[in-house]
Amino acid sequence: MKLRIKLKYTTYVDNPIKNYVQKTKADISLAKSELGYEAKTKSLEDGIAALIKKSC
Repeated sequence: MKLRIKLKYTTYVDNPIKNYVQKTKADISLAKSELGYEAKTKSLEDGIAALIKKSC
């Protein structure tokens, strides 16, 4: 499912949480190998589309 979203307003707001990690290089390989974890959402686009579909 391809979904294009255009933002009408874009305003940057500083995060009030001290020491908040803005960017991460999360690695789930250990959870995959030890627990058999597999993410249900394969891409950001699919995740956003599912979230919108769920909320409508």
